Amino acid sequence: MARDSDLDVAFQRQPRELLAASVKANIAAPRDLAHLSDRIAVTEKRPQEYGTQFTKTDRCHLQLGPVDDMALANGRRLAIAPNDAAIVTHRLLP
Repeated sequence: MARDSDLDVAFQRQPRELLAASVKANIAAPRDLAHLSDRIAVTEKRPQEYGTQFTKTDRCHLQLGPVDDMALANGRRLAIAPNDAAIVTHRLLP
């Protein structure tokens, strides 16, 4: 719900902090925090850290939104989910 509340970034930030604490306590999945963090960054027109957010360029194609640093994003993605197909399948290329 928080991830899809793009019109209310303040609302997104509150669950993000709770999710970050849950990830730190090994209660929540780091990939969920990555997705929410990137969604907030895109809404605020900042580069993503993990590269989880894409935009539709036409009916059949997606384009990755801006990422702060491709090499760092790849490293972050692999660090949080080295065997997660949802993360690894979309590795970013330099």
